[in-house]
Amino acid sequence: MTAGISVKQAYLLSIFTGLCWWLSWPPIDQAWLAFFAFIPLLWALESQLATGFSGGKVRYWLIVYTGLLVWNVLTTWWVGKASVAGGLFANFANPALQSIPFMLFRSARRHLNRKAAWVMLVTSWMALEYLHLRWEFTWPWLTLGNVFAGAHTWVQWYELTGVFGGTLWVWTINILMLEWLLKLSGKRKGNAVVIPFFRMGWVQLAGIIMLVVIPVTASLIRYGQVQDEGSPVRVTVLQPNFDPYTEKFSLSESAMLDKMLSLSATGLTDSTDYLVWPETSVPQPIWLNRAAFSGPIRRIRSLTDQYPDLTTVIGINAFMEYDSKEELTPTARELVNRQMHDTVWYDAFNSSIQIDTSGRIPWYHKSKLVPGVERLPYPGTLKFMEYFTLDLGGISGSLGTQKDRSVFYNSDST
Repeated sequence: MTAGISVKQAYLLSIFTGLCWWLSWPPIDQAWLAFFAFIPLLWALESQLATGFSGGKVRYWLIVYTGLLVWNVLTTWWVGKASVAGGLFANFANPALQSIPFMLFRSARRHLNRKAAWVMLVTSWMALEYLHLRWEFTWPWLTLGNVFAGAHTWVQWYELTGVFGGTLWVWTINILMLEWLLKLSGKRKGNAVVIPFFRMGWVQLAGIIMLVVIPVTASLIRYGQVQDEGSPVRVTVLQPNFDPYTEKFSLSESAMLDKMLSLSATGLTDSTDYLVWPETSVPQPIWLNRAAFSGPIRRIRSLTDQYPDLTTVIGINAFMEYDSKEELTPTARELVNRQMHDTVWYDAFNSSIQIDTSGRIPWYHKSKLVPGVERLPYPGTLKFMEYFTLDLGGISGSLGTQKDRSVFYNSDST
């Protein structure tokens, strides 16, 4: 590789991009790095593109893939705790998808002008992020706009643009900074190698800085203007601190429920409005068709009934039985009762339910499911691969979803 960048240096720059994204992402939360994170990789690619695309598509792709792989592995390695195979697949497959916009960018640089190539890179990247929110191989964790999760005061304008506004913001700053650095270094074709001080693009740099400062300032002002409205609600949130990969599945179901109830009792007062338990905090599967008669639900209700104004929301593993006249879903399972010579069809869900003094038990099914762990993508088509979905110690196989999201209301309709 010419233009002052060797192949080894190109890979190192790509790795540096991956490290920058890892450091910028939660939980490390150095979000400011997002405005520079792509620059090392783009610099390496610019060096290759400027030499007439030496090394071909394979080398170009490997340089891109390396940095994206580092970012994915260091940021979402925890998926491997659920399943080593699933974690490896996710962390190796997603960088391959993320490399597609860079390959389109390479093609656009060959056949279109420079600005069109940048537009191709950004729009195709955002299209991939949109796809990750809509298709069943969903993987939305690394949407670029999510990098500001720990710096939410910077992006209050997400209420207008959504998270994709953050993605566009990050890409814009990275590209403009790269163009400024290329001009400064003289690497861009047509620029002198030595640029006089007064021609070093300080106005351009000032403009880039303002593109960061103005949105952040506007966001801070907006954040400071927000005032809470309505009546205050007193909420007790329970976190039993069970290790979700070991302790949670080594304790007996009754011991876990006993601990949850005893911890809840210590945090409740007569003025508590809501008690919230974690996801799948009741280990026993609950049949929603007869939830009111479930032993764990009756014990939780007995606690709730001691506080007339209390509403309890808990996470459960839920089953829903279908009668013979109902249309089965693609995720429906068969349960054969050999003694009764009967077959029951049902769906399994990762759900939450609400318990209060009204006697009703409304439910909500989690429907944005982790592919390969909670749901086999496109189960109607890939049903034959159901065996390969991962077992996390709770409910294995593809979980069901609900078509329309529901909202919980407490006894005073809030």
